[in-house]
Amino acid sequence: MVLHAAQKLDVEADDINEIKYWDGTKLDELRLTTAGRWVMAGDQMDGIEDMAANIPSAEHQEIWKQATPLLGQLMDRPNDAHVKEELQRLNEQIVEHNQKHGYSAAEAAVFTIDVDTFSAIFTIANPYIVRLRKSHADEEAAKQFGILNQQLASFNQQHQYPKDWIMLMPQQGAHQNRRKTTETVRSERAAGTTATDAEIEEIKYRRVARQTGYVRDGGRDKKIEGALKAGFGHQIVTSYMGNNGLKVCEIHPASRFGKGFGQTYVQSPSGTLMALGSAASLVSQDLADMAIAGVASVQRSWDKSPLNGWRTEAKTIVLVGFGPEPGQFSWYARSVLGRRFGQQAIDEEIDGYRSDAGQDRPPGPVGRPGHEDTLRFPKPSRKEKPASTREGSIADEEETVATTRKSLHSDVDVDPDETKALLKALRKELARLQGC
Repeated sequence: MVLHAAQKLDVEADDINEIKYWDGTKLDELRLTTAGRWVMAGDQMDGIEDMAANIPSAEHQEIWKQATPLLGQLMDRPNDAHVKEELQRLNEQIVEHNQKHGYSAAEAAVFTIDVDTFSAIFTIANPYIVRLRKSHADEEAAKQFGILNQQLASFNQQHQYPKDWIMLMPQQGAHQNRRKTTETVRSERAAGTTATDAEIEEIKYRRVARQTGYVRDGGRDKKIEGALKAGFGHQIVTSYMGNNGLKVCEIHPASRFGKGFGQTYVQSPSGTLMALGSAASLVSQDLADMAIAGVASVQRSWDKSPLNGWRTEAKTIVLVGFGPEPGQFSWYARSVLGRRFGQQAIDEEIDGYRSDAGQDRPPGPVGRPGHEDTLRFPKPSRKEKPASTREGSIADEEETVATTRKSLHSDVDVDPDETKALLKALRKELARLQGC
């Protein structure tokens, strides 16, 4: 690949031979098409231009801004799989934007970032960058670096990419951050000499890579769909790709991602405070025409489950559209859809979507199919409970009430309506036990 690329860029074969296998890995064969795009050598798409003749929108340019620091990292590490994965996630956002704004299926990839081409150019340029970091007097390295940069600028112009997506001349002597070891410092003080390069320890590091609009949860990057107002705080709706091309959505307390995260997100330029659809907007709709694009529920955990199990379903919202080809999707509360189309019918559709997407259903009330195992502690009858334990049980119930009451004022995944119902039941049980 390197020799072929060199021919396209007017680089002499003898000059490029030294870096043919510079990183120890033989690279796939690439060639430069007439449109200025790097493709696999067997790709027969040469001459086929991008189909969209329009100008990138503000949304495209905003996503490109997020890609700029990632391309900087790719320049330093052209084969970094993690950086490439982050860039592909941005491409998914671009495709999603295109589909929502009338681009045809053939044009869905317009204005996506050609990660492979940037990686190929950076791979060829990397040995020259290493040489220029050692000395700007290396005329041959500077010449080849300039040729590649001109090629990159032309490529950006053809694809309407930002003009600043080019390589900057590396700073001489700025190869890596360094620090002196304790042993080196001691030897300098004892001998009164200056440390040599051999006595200097190189610092190894891994740069944190997080892209705007995503959070890291459970070892996975999840896209932020928006925020919901919840009492005095916020809940964050996230999504990631599940099975069959369907999104798995979740509702989390905003505090899960840091103190003040919800307010900071809502006030950011990309922040979205989600508004749920109303029952009135469903009056003219038919269940048979409904399509579901996402189901998000409050994430429940066993360590926060009530004493006698969950009494209600987890707060759930559903992203639905209507018609043979839904052009617009809106979020609705599960209960609002249930009142319009029947709760059992809606729950069956929700469970069907979860099954197809590979999405787990959160713990719910005992008795509903699929929730038979959610009763954490079976409630003993009055006859089964020894009199000697009543006093301790009252104390336990009072502690549960205090804990639950506290949760009403914190940003945790507890449904307020569910908690109020639980408090009422616990007070009733306390009164019964105290009257015994």
